[in-house]
Amino acid sequence: MSSERSDTSVFGCAIGGAYEAGDQMLICAIRPGMGQQTGVHCIGDGALRVREQADRVSGGQGSFLTDFYHLCGYLSDASEVCSRSDFPEFFNRQKKPAKDGRMTEVLRRMKPYTERFPYTVTTLL
Repeated sequence: MSSERSDTSVFGCAIGGAYEAGDQMLICAIRPGMGQQTGVHCIGDGALRVREQADRVSGGQGSFLTDFYHLCGYLSDASEVCSRSDFPEFFNRQKKPAKDGRMTEVLRRMKPYTERFPYTVTTLL
């Protein structure tokens, strides 16, 4: 039994809202042969609307990864709030395990700082 793997890149663009972007994602997944049993892996900036659309169009048979560029931006912003006095060192201590895929460790390290943030998501909306 031969196991062949095929990786195909397809790109698309959508002008409109999240739903239209999700429809474009679906078209990009179907073009190289997505079927009912195909695993779909999406990469994006981590925005909830993008993750929701990725889940919608993959029918729950996919996974989502926040790209490292955006992840570092989020870690940088959080690190600046958590540790202004040694920001570069603090950021790099979080970046290394994040790069190695150990996000649980990063979140555990940053948890003690969450109480310092005076806002909740609901107060920012």
